[in-house]
Amino acid sequence: MLNDLQTKAAQGARRAAWAGTGALMIGAGIGFLTVAAWLVLAALRDTQFAALVLGAAYVGFGAIAIFLA
Repeated sequence: MLNDLQTKAAQGARRAAWAGTGALMIGAGIGFLTVAAWLVLAALRDTQFAALVLGAAYVGFGAIAIFLA
């Protein structure tokens, strides 16, 4: 019984480690995509437009996430 509990705890820790690593990678990817989008939008118009579009996108995605929660 104790061995089963240890096995389940190890599996849970492994899953948590993979999930944390995945979340870290996604966060880094979002950062790079934000910079790339900023560069494209700033080249198309200006930096104020880039800030407006990216800010609206983040607020919109955040509102959707809150709504789904």
